Amino acid sequence: MAADAITFTHGGKIYKLSRGEVLRAVGRVSPEPIRTHWVEINGVRYPVKQVFAKATRLDRLDFATNQARNQLRRLGFVVGRTDDRDERTIGWNALVDKTER
Repeated sequence: MAADAITFTHGGKIYKLSRGEVLRAVGRVSPEPIRTHWVEINGVRYPVKQVFAKATRLDRLDFATNQARNQLRRLGFVVGRTDDRDERTIGWNALVDKTER
């Protein structure tokens, strides 16, 4: 179940982030080109690090993609990655399904 707001620790500091803060942060920017990992917000796919950086005001070099994906997923956003081998887009659930087989 997705949370409306979360807290997490990064670099020894406690951060609070809400779903609404993410939506507001993204509402002011256009999506950058997606390299591998994306998050879908209001039907638009954005690079995970772009969204997390805008919402938290952290520098993109100060956190890893998997950290951002985990926190955005906790807020109920759909995250996924592009499979460069055949350029298909694979959602997180599809990746989990593949590993469980």
